[in-house]
Amino acid sequence: VMTIPRRTAGVTGYWVNETDSITASDATFNQVNLTARKLASLTRVSNDLLEDSAVNIGDFLAGEIAFAFASEEDDAGFNGTGASTYGGISGVTGIFDANEAYNGVYTAASGNDTFAEVTVADLTGAMGRLPEYAYANAKWFVSQTGFGSMMERLAHTAGGETSQTITQGIARSYFGYPVVISQKLQTSTGDLSEKTMALFGSLNQACTFGRRRDITLVADASRYLENDQTAFRATERIDIVFHEAGDSSTSGAIVGLMGD
Repeated sequence: VMTIPRRTAGVTGYWVNETDSITASDATFNQVNLTARKLASLTRVSNDLLEDSAVNIGDFLAGEIAFAFASEEDDAGFNGTGASTYGGISGVTGIFDANEAYNGVYTAASGNDTFAEVTVADLTGAMGRLPEYAYANAKWFVSQTGFGSMMERLAHTAGGETSQTITQGIARSYFGYPVVISQKLQTSTGDLSEKTMALFGSLNQACTFGRRRDITLVADASRYLENDQTAFRATERIDIVFHEAGDSSTSGAIVGLMGD
């Protein structure tokens, strides 16, 4: 377990006269607790293949495992519900979907529950929920489906279309903020009522990612001795904490657009 201090409030400035006493004030902190959670993978390869392959199978497996682990990390960081499926991690949309009353959850206009129905007013409404301090590093987070069916659609119907935008599309930005694509976010073109469709804000201010141990890959030729195979085991120990979700009256460093 690792404990990281988190600022909750700063000092206060007061206007005073020459003879006034200055009121004392202090910055306050609470704690973000990271608990190492193990992510693991086990696979086996024929020793004949290891001997005869023209490529380095060990390097190939290392890349495959790194990709698989990164995919699981993204899934937990965005969609985690605290269940064992996500290693006990509660992610951004996982928390927002379960807490629709949070101030950082902006619900689209009535009936706008698909990407094809979302309007500019829905997106700007979500942006308006983000606190000013989080705008400096703010980005959009959405699936490719959401970007194409929602943001690109709105951009192309806004007027001023040129042959360049028709052939090349729009840059991955919207309202001047970068768009980060994650296929772990909603990809359905159907009903997304009471589901977080897109996120806007500063993910690095909203979440903390901790790594206790990087990916460790071990090869063992004895486990499957009778099959003439080598086992490859990979593990890592990490945690992800979404600590800036806000509450029913205050938004955190990232906000969500929810279908109605």
